[in-house]
Amino acid sequence: MLPVVTQPHACLRTFAPEQAAVVASWVRSREELFQLAPSTPPPITADKVRNWTRARGQAFAFHLEPDDRPVGYAELNPMSRDPHHLWIGHVLIDPARRGMGLGRLLARTLVDFAFTQAAAHRLTLVVFPNNLAAVRAYQAAGFAICGEESQRFPTRRGRQRLLRMDLTAP
Repeated sequence: MLPVVTQPHACLRTFAPEQAAVVASWVRSREELFQLAPSTPPPITADKVRNWTRARGQAFAFHLEPDDRPVGYAELNPMSRDPHHLWIGHVLIDPARRGMGLGRLLARTLVDFAFTQAAAHRLTLVVFPNNLAAVRAYQAAGFAICGEESQRFPTRRGRQRLLRMDLTAP
């Protein structure tokens, strides 16, 4: 007989600045920091995490209720020309909880919040193509690859290839 797998009850809560040190502790290497925040120079600090969100954006701590300790972090930022077109940024899961499907659950929860609570009509993000776990998590949440782009970042030499992913409200 197979064990019954239950879905944890997940929620997004407004990110509290005092959680920044916890989120910073989840970044385990320079390469992981680059994949997460390519414009953020190492080392990662709580102050850098606090400064990620644009003035108009929203940062979230992802929780599995009833636990009070966050297991993830993500942001929704409005695009400059359309406040109903949101950019997803800096998505991160606690490394002790990776490999358990929480990235997919966070992506789905973020999508649901964006379309039902934040009045979004469209969501966009970029991800490095070698970050297969992230690409799969976004695809499981309904995102499709809509193109590629090449960008320069102050933390690396040369142009870096990114996949652009998009999701329109149902």
